[in-house]
Amino acid sequence: MSDTTPEPNIPKPSLPKPNIPKPSIPAPNLNRGGAAPPVSAVETGAMEAPVKKPEAKEEEETSTIEYSETLLPQRIIAGLIDSVAAGIAASLLSSLLPDFLSILSTVLAFTYLLSKDSLPFLDGQSLGKKLMKIRAVTAEGAPLTNNFKAGALRNIFTAIPILALVEIIILHNREKAPNAGLRLGDDFAKTKVISVAAPESKEVLEESEEG
Repeated sequence: MSDTTPEPNIPKPSLPKPNIPKPSIPAPNLNRGGAAPPVSAVETGAMEAPVKKPEAKEEEETSTIEYSETLLPQRIIAGLIDSVAAGIAASLLSSLLPDFLSILSTVLAFTYLLSKDSLPFLDGQSLGKKLMKIRAVTAEGAPLTNNFKAGALRNIFTAIPILALVEIIILHNREKAPNAGLRLGDDFAKTKVISVAAPESKEVLEESEEG
């Protein structure tokens, strides 16, 4: 009988491997200068980002109409031009018509003085207003073209010489009042007189602003 006894087959205990996290190595800074990019004060929160104000909208192309408070000299000269034009037309027509029809020349002159601001072929301007670059419009700024009711209502006060003088005095007295530039005819017809800038002068002004 052998003296050697077989060794018992005892399994070796298996110990679990410790879960050691691998160290994370930051990526190298590839900037040539070696310096980190500058961080703004806004990014760090040291100061608030400035609020960009919305840019003001550019004014749309302005109309060639410019409002004025009184335009008294231009209105007086325009009225005189219209009166002279009506007188010349009446004289010419009277010389061409027989005597019994000469009254038509006076009617024609008076009709022009009443409707001079509403005539379509003059673009809502009388001859005098065209030369003085002014225009009679409604209180809302609409031309009086073909608006014969408003035109006649405002002009009845100037078609009669004595009333025209009264209107000039009223315009002069109202020069520095809230209703400056409005005479009795404008009050009744709800109209006003504005200045009309020439398109050429507007283009010159725009070119100078661009320059």
